[in-house]
Amino acid sequence: MITTNDITDLNGELLKIWGSYKGKIKKKDGKVVSPFLSPCYLSDTLVTNECKLLIIGLNPSYSYPNWKKVLKKEIPPEQNITQKLRDLREEILDYSIGADKKNESIDNYCKFRKDEINKNDLTYLDSSASDKNEGVQYFSKIRELAEEILMLEKSNWRHLDIFYYRETKQNRIKNLIDINEDFFNRQMDITKRLILKLEPSMIFVSNAFAGEKFRKMFADDSESFFVKYPINVTQGTHLIQIGNKKNVPLFFSGMLSGQRALDLGSYERLKWHMKAVADGKSMR
Repeated sequence: MITTNDITDLNGELLKIWGSYKGKIKKKDGKVVSPFLSPCYLSDTLVTNECKLLIIGLNPSYSYPNWKKVLKKEIPPEQNITQKLRDLREEILDYSIGADKKNESIDNYCKFRKDEINKNDLTYLDSSASDKNEGVQYFSKIRELAEEILMLEKSNWRHLDIFYYRETKQNRIKNLIDINEDFFNRQMDITKRLILKLEPSMIFVSNAFAGEKFRKMFADDSESFFVKYPINVTQGTHLIQIGNKKNVPLFFSGMLSGQRALDLGSYERLKWHMKAVADGKSMR
């Protein structure tokens, strides 16, 4: 179980992580870059009494096209979000403004500024991005998978990223992790504690690099993780312990959307396998 108070406390810790770096981390060339406050930042949308399925990605990575899709709807005046987000929406949808300028505006909106954090903005962006019909492709595919597996318990799934640094290019974030290890390890510690509080009944990790980092959270490295949690021959996947909850089915996979997405056959097989395990069926 995870509560609003848990989210508030962990958000406070996340703010301290950025604050301890005085708003900047290093790049390979020695220059510094301001950490971004993710629009998928820890929000009340994670709060739940029971999490049947937890889906884990690497990091929030909204690109300009995704922002355009998320913000295309008119925001009702009664929606309690900041003027800053309303202004960003107008700029994103303005055809007279070039993509470079729009990306710069997105970066400025997302830069870490402690006094400008607005929970309503973040919750609005989270819910818009994960909308089944009008959300971004990444979340639409995830929602499709979750709802097919859970069937009548459609609301009992949650999504969580391992890191809270907004970056669209995975190789770039890998490079940043290499030379800012403490900055990212401290974020990863928050993610592990979130997972332990959520106590999911099933976990799906939808990114190979995220899988590597997940294994590091629950073992020293990938090799020791696979020794500790080998494939269970009955379930056909790993069974791990999350807090006091034992035998939690864990599925590793590549991404569900984008250029490196699973092919259709692999995706259908994954859905069948996860649904069978969720329904208590044996693979033997």
